[in-house]
Amino acid sequence: MREYPLALCRELVVPIPAEETPQAWAGVNAPGGDLTDAGAFVFKSAPLPAESATAARLTRKQAS
Repeated sequence: MREYPLALCRELVVPIPAEETPQAWAGVNAPGGDLTDAGAFVFKSAPLPAESATAARLTRKQAS
């Protein structure tokens, strides 16, 4: 199966006014929905909240 990576991003130096934010994100999410409807696998990622972070402390013996 062929894979075609696609990344959507925006210029972060140009702030989006708060009242336009929902419309802007709707425009970003629309192509992903169309691809999913067509049967494609779409991976979406965003930063998780800090509360979801986990940490493990290993000793040198455990890490080797």
